[in-house]
Amino acid sequence: MSRDALLSFARYGVSLFWLRQVMFVGATIGTGLLLNSVVPVGLYLVCLLAELLEFRDARKVLASAELSGPEIEHFTGRAEWIAAFSSSAIILYAATVAAMEPTAFHFLSFFYMFAAALYGAMFNHMLTRLIMIRCTIYSVGFLGIASWEILDDWPDVETAAYVQLIAVSSGAIFL
Repeated sequence: MSRDALLSFARYGVSLFWLRQVMFVGATIGTGLLLNSVVPVGLYLVCLLAELLEFRDARKVLASAELSGPEIEHFTGRAEWIAAFSSSAIILYAATVAAMEPTAFHFLSFFYMFAAALYGAMFNHMLTRLIMIRCTIYSVGFLGIASWEILDDWPDVETAAYVQLIAVSSGAIFL
């Protein structure tokens, strides 16, 4: 990876940090009210931990006057690990909310997929390995959530569950 790509990634990370927090907090408040539960707050805190790790590394990259080859590899490796952690935290959030929702059609997890795709497109486009890590975790995770409802209630599956599976599959193919 080039120094310029890493610096660009870090700049986008810092500039989009608060936007992502607004999205997460909004989803957490909405989910908490919808489910009448504080569980989403705990799930947000897990997501926030990944966000803070990413933010801290981005600030370190931007503060470095010169980045050597080993430093670039170090920060890239950390960014890959944090991307996997962050994506897994989002999947954990969506899967937990999906398990708590009373209906077959998990609108919330579906919207998380679009938010994740948007985040990946805006923030990770210059780092191919990171976008591949995120998209793989999102695709597998959200396909699992969509399939789970169908397999869990096979005889009584609502049409909405099939719609969700088709929509999420289409999104995964797009990613």
